[in-house]
Amino acid sequence: MMRSKSFEGQTTETEEWYSTKYSINPFSAELVEKMKNPQCPIGSKKLDLPPPNNLIPKNFDILPKNESHSEKPKLVKSWEDTDLWYKKDDKFERPKSSVNMKFFTKDCNLGQEMEGRIFVNVWQAVQKECMREFNYNAECATLSSNVSAMHDSLNFSWFGFNDSMQNFIIESITRLLDLKNKDLS
Repeated sequence: MMRSKSFEGQTTETEEWYSTKYSINPFSAELVEKMKNPQCPIGSKKLDLPPPNNLIPKNFDILPKNESHSEKPKLVKSWEDTDLWYKKDDKFERPKSSVNMKFFTKDCNLGQEMEGRIFVNVWQAVQKECMREFNYNAECATLSSNVSAMHDSLNFSWFGFNDSMQNFIIESITRLLDLKNKDLS
């Protein structure tokens, strides 16, 4: 349906309830033929099914309650410059996890110079854009991540179903590391 003042005087019918004037014109034979036999050269278009989403969880089991694991965080492993902590959530009983990672760095004068802060802001914008399609797949699987810059560190956080968390973190870090190989021009 097309409505316009330019059609005034060209209408042949009047609508019953609102007295809107209209005309009915048949489609041209050429248009009917195009609708019956559409031609779409797919080879020239980038049209395809999306890749499989390996982030969709398949297991929603909840581990049995264990007071010793849910009372307070436990140090699982300690390296020279890293600690790994674990705390089980027995309160909400959801098959979800939260992983946080913090990199302390003074590269690019982070936290010391204004240029370092500007560099980190630009880097965050670039990584957000480069991760956009991957993050869409993550959102479809109810996963999310965040990268934030503090005065002395970069903080990475991942949230979502624990069944697909390992794939999500590995793929996120792999894609972030691959930023240096991307042609961003």
